[in-house]
Amino acid sequence: CSLSDMASIEEVQRSWKSLSEAVGVGSEGKQPIVPVTYMNSTADIKSFCGKEGGIICTSSNASRTFDWAFAKGERILFLPDEHLGRNTALKYGIAPEQIVVWDPEKPGGGEDPEDYRDAKVILWRGYCPVHQKFTVRDVEHVRRFNPKAKLLVHPEVPHEVAKLADAMGSTEFIRQYVKNETSPGDEIFIATEWNLVRNLAAQYPDRKIEKLHRSLCLTMYQITLGRLLYALENLETFETVSVSPETKHYSRVALERMLALK
Repeated sequence: CSLSDMASIEEVQRSWKSLSEAVGVGSEGKQPIVPVTYMNSTADIKSFCGKEGGIICTSSNASRTFDWAFAKGERILFLPDEHLGRNTALKYGIAPEQIVVWDPEKPGGGEDPEDYRDAKVILWRGYCPVHQKFTVRDVEHVRRFNPKAKLLVHPEVPHEVAKLADAMGSTEFIRQYVKNETSPGDEIFIATEWNLVRNLAAQYPDRKIEKLHRSLCLTMYQITLGRLLYALENLETFETVSVSPETKHYSRVALERMLALK
């Protein structure tokens, strides 16, 4: 997954040390920073969040993880998707000036230490290459030539695109929206991975369901029924993927915190 590759455990640990020095200790017994990682991250990053008092989220429950994190701490470090983090934070009611970016390739993250101290949400500089491709120009084109169309976007798109949409939500949200909130004859443009759009168009042929922009995940595209069958028939020939007991333990801690959310 190209998105999960945006944050390595070595980068995150170095950044955590620098951020902790920048923001200092928490007040009133609160954690100074609570790490929240998107499900599209490595086992090492999930384990890091579990060990440092953090949690895992999906695009469906990101707002609920914000509730959990702010009850526990003063700030959130959101990994590894900057756009999902910003869209969630703004929807949650965080002021734009309280949202800053940590760029692991820049000294000190790229901002002054006081900016991180004043922040409520610190976003890791990372993105999904599929959703990064959607632009304001794409939206303007649809609005001009298909003025009656509904625009649905996944929260991994840049905020300037998200704020122009009719609705924003996870893959399941998009499916349910098309099912329950649209009618035969409606036009719907969707900003997410192309195969979901294609599948929905096939499922609802009485509606005009189009991609906002052709954006294909080449990694997911390699997962075919033929390759799945080959893997199942030849399991004994493949190298086993394993993680350390510590990584397994703390990843489970972070995951169970998410699963316990109401």
